[in-house]
Amino acid sequence: MIDTILNSRYRLDAAIGEGGMAVVYRGYDLLLRRQVAIKVLRPQHAADQSFVQRFYEEARAAAKLSHPNIVNTYDVGEVDGSHYIVEEFVAGETLATIIAREKKLPESVAVRYARQICLGLGASHRADLLHRDIKPSNVLITPDDVVRVTDFGIARAANAATLSGVEAIMGSIPYASPEQLSGGALSPASDLYSLGVVLFEMVVGRQPYTADTALGVAMAHVNSPIPDPIASGADISPQLADVIVKLLQKASADRFQTAGETLAALRRCGRREGDELDEASGSDSSTSILRRRALTATNGEAMAIEAVEPRWDMRRTAVLAGAAVLAILLIALVLAWRGAVSRQVRIPDLSG
Repeated sequence: MIDTILNSRYRLDAAIGEGGMAVVYRGYDLLLRRQVAIKVLRPQHAADQSFVQRFYEEARAAAKLSHPNIVNTYDVGEVDGSHYIVEEFVAGETLATIIAREKKLPESVAVRYARQICLGLGASHRADLLHRDIKPSNVLITPDDVVRVTDFGIARAANAATLSGVEAIMGSIPYASPEQLSGGALSPASDLYSLGVVLFEMVVGRQPYTADTALGVAMAHVNSPIPDPIASGADISPQLADVIVKLLQKASADRFQTAGETLAALRRCGRREGDELDEASGSDSSTSILRRRALTATNGEAMAIEAVEPRWDMRRTAVLAGAAVLAILLIALVLAWRGAVSRQVRIPDLSG
């Protein structure tokens, strides 16, 4: 599709990423003469009319958001059966890329990033829009260490329990809240749980729950004890460890209830003697080091999004229950790949 012009306005210049939901292009808005990011839905999703309808509804809702820590949604459209969303083009790299390169982030850096994610989530929650898919690959970090949260327009559509959404759901399980995985009611605390998973991964270097299968990870989110971040290898203060554990509580009522509450708790963390934080630029001595490493590790090309798959830690964790449920998930995934999008898939009850 390179050099294709969508609706006489958006030129597709280069493919810069892809995931289960869409192929992402660096593009150019011929009318406003600016660079943009264009996400074109994959054909299996475009063929699902209920998915497409929800996709447009959520994209329009996301377009109403305007915040320094949220990637702006500019437009949605369709041409010859291809549905697309146009977003602000953000220079930088994903948090997933940074974690993969650095393994563990210093506490001050992790807290700084988490604070900015909170600011973005707070703005969306005040607009009654849940993200539903907070994970490192949906968090962009600019060269000035400013966090930009992306994919507000796709998240809810991806979580619709249709076969066309199975692939996207499977990719998000490592960061999903217990209520998302068990069919419960979602709230701002659901997004904050996902933030807790991201925070844990930033400071420990791995996700809190690992298993051989996606089902095993899902069951761990619902049933397994919350791992202690410090005991898991994080070099962080007890205050930050407490924040992470609170965010990862199984019952949503036991977590922070708002992004504002979480932000207040995070502001009490991450400041150690000798750290100097520049609130205006979003950088401190640690983030400056990370930036220098990034400049030597990448070719400098700006990325609107990178489809970095979750790094599964293939520990030999025995999953003794749920074999029948696993079979259902596997069958659903196979059917999704074959484009069978006509019937509904119920998310299994994992709380037993």
